[in-house]
Amino acid sequence: MKNWVMTIICTFGLLFISSEAKAAMQYKDVQPTHNFYSAVESLIEQKAISSHLDYFRPNEYVTRGQAAKIIAIAAGLDYENATDLDNFKDVPKSHQFYKYIRIMHNKGIITGYNFYEFGVNDYLTRGQMAKILVQSFNVPLLSIHTFNNPEKFTDLLKEYDGGFGYKQFGREVMTLNYFNLVAGISESEYGLSKPVTRSQLALMIEKLQKHKDSYTNLRKFYMYEQFTNPDDIHKLVIEDESIARIVAYTSDYGTIISYENPIKPAIVFIKPVKVGTTVITADNGESIRVTIFERDGVLRASYEKL
Repeated sequence: MKNWVMTIICTFGLLFISSEAKAAMQYKDVQPTHNFYSAVESLIEQKAISSHLDYFRPNEYVTRGQAAKIIAIAAGLDYENATDLDNFKDVPKSHQFYKYIRIMHNKGIITGYNFYEFGVNDYLTRGQMAKILVQSFNVPLLSIHTFNNPEKFTDLLKEYDGGFGYKQFGREVMTLNYFNLVAGISESEYGLSKPVTRSQLALMIEKLQKHKDSYTNLRKFYMYEQFTNPDDIHKLVIEDESIARIVAYTSDYGTIISYENPIKPAIVFIKPVKVGTTVITADNGESIRVTIFERDGVLRASYEKL
């Protein structure tokens, strides 16, 4: 009797899993040969998009409201529990995207055009997408000084006297590019103000979820706290990268870079790999000991001057 019951349970379980896995196949415009096939399939499994429609419409532009729902679910935000949102006149409580916009607004991830208008039916731009993804998935925001080629995408740049900086969303775009999570529409153009298609958003979310380990659980330290003469340091070398590795250098001055007096990075992000001890040596001869330890199931780091 027990074996018979278990057989029925397993059979129904397999049918359910099979149904979910094949859901993307129900879209007449999504085929296994498409580069976004697995990304769409993943969103269906997460219930971020419906599996009961005939078409996914991959080349259709995604609206700000649709994006709020898809990203909120994919990022695991607690959209059922948030402070009420009542200032956006185009997002009443009865709106299908209300609870997703509410949680994102509560967390400061999204804002409206003004206090009363969110623009729920307007198309999401690639610049807006970058900001929302960085904040929703907790990607550490890097500074302009981090990037090997900060002028890579010309449509992100804004000229200043004696230097340059980024337009709105430029820093978020370059942060995602640094972690190999986003590319431009060409070698020199990101497409900051261009709208995002549904397939592009699906692919971006898939990348963030698949490569989460590259940007999560990063530990940072300030150069001035660990080194006696941080202004003399231009490079750090970690002795044993099987224990920890340097992921990025950044600074508190995130937006503008001066040609004459570039600001040196002041913050270092490292990625703990396993429990152990190694040494970071600066090119001015100073060294610090880095100890990676585990607490509450998370790898953490402590530092000691040598």
